[in-house]
Amino acid sequence: MSAGRLLALLSALALVAPVAAWIWARPQRGLLVLVALMPFDGLLIIAPLPSAFAAWKEALVALTLLAAFQPGRPRVGRTVPGWLWAMTLLATASLVTWFWTPSFQVAVGMKVAFFGVLPGVAALRCPFEPRDRDRLVSILLTTGCVTAVVGLVQQLMGPARLNALGYDYNTVIRFTGSLMRSWSTFNQPFAFGLFLMVIVLITLASALDDPRRMRSRLTFAALPLLFAAMFFSVVRTAWIGTAVGIAYLAVRRYRKMLRLLPAVAGLAAVAAVVGLFAFFDSASAGDRLSRWRPIPSLVAEAPFGHGAGSAGAAAAKADELHGTATTFTPGRVTSAHLVYQPDNSYVEVLFEDGVIGLALFLVALQLVWRASRRAEADGTDPAEAVGMSAVVLAVVVACMGSTFFEIFPLDYLYWLLAGVTTASAQPRFTPVAAVADESVLVA
Repeated sequence: MSAGRLLALLSALALVAPVAAWIWARPQRGLLVLVALMPFDGLLIIAPLPSAFAAWKEALVALTLLAAFQPGRPRVGRTVPGWLWAMTLLATASLVTWFWTPSFQVAVGMKVAFFGVLPGVAALRCPFEPRDRDRLVSILLTTGCVTAVVGLVQQLMGPARLNALGYDYNTVIRFTGSLMRSWSTFNQPFAFGLFLMVIVLITLASALDDPRRMRSRLTFAALPLLFAAMFFSVVRTAWIGTAVGIAYLAVRRYRKMLRLLPAVAGLAAVAAVVGLFAFFDSASAGDRLSRWRPIPSLVAEAPFGHGAGSAGAAAAKADELHGTATTFTPGRVTSAHLVYQPDNSYVEVLFEDGVIGLALFLVALQLVWRASRRAEADGTDPAEAVGMSAVVLAVVVACMGSTFFEIFPLDYLYWLLAGVTTASAQPRFTPVAAVADESVLVA
């Protein structure tokens, strides 16, 4: 190793070591750092950094999880939630496909599908205190506003200048008709639009619970910015999911929001005039239907699934790393190793893990919903819980037109929020002075 590289390594360790120790002392800090940094991972596309830096998120999750489960950390009487058991069974069902699927493909598929659950496990093991949940909402609002501004600036810059910065056409730079779709600091428009959907629902629920607070006023003021950025991402499922989530907030807890319906209807009409028709491009809908049509016959061929990592982002990643995958044309299988892009989480799970896998996935979603509803009634933070309930409904809808749970950082964020919400509704405890800052869950 050259002297220059050794000096760079030592400098990096000097910076990372204090942060790692800080997180090791209190794992909740690691989760908050993760939430703050995740939206900006897409900037690595144009950053002059080694490719190894792309693994920062996995390293941070691993460190946080190890800190949460380090030997000697005090434990209290909390139970493992049903949705985590369901996801564990789903992971087992995916792992079983190793018997008829290449092991490398299964490994990639398992990582893509289930690694994002680990932040939720850490949040269950070391539950957030009120100040942690408050900081979480503040971080979400801040990152949402920053990414929204970047997304709108991209519209002003135009595709040519963005391509000159290092963004490629058809992978990052995409169009709907003549409209360029904003992706902000993410690696694709889908992640950007769906991220804003989650941000709007969580921060709006918190703001409505305490409307006089300064952060709440900032949230209300930021909504037009967030909605405008979501519009230019051109992610239809994000718009529909946001509408469903806001409707839930209005009906379930904040009835005064129903008074805003005329204003919302007026804004929708204006949006339609200036180009909302682009969201309902018939070619896009027809393309999705053509990919869903052969599913019954494909499931009949393999009722236990074609194997983990055989579709979506996992298959694309396996192709990139191993170079063995081939393109799958609906109705015509061209290889034993399929690359199938369903743009539907339910179809993808059914394709990869079979009927049993889809049933377990649906059970997991339903149990997260039940946990959030329980937290609304019995939890220590009802506002965050009702926001999570709205997110669950929005995600259930969004999964119809996207592979939500394989898009970073959506999978990490969803399961982290599920863990935070679930822990807030579990039995309360009285921490002793020595562990007052370290409330945890029995594994």
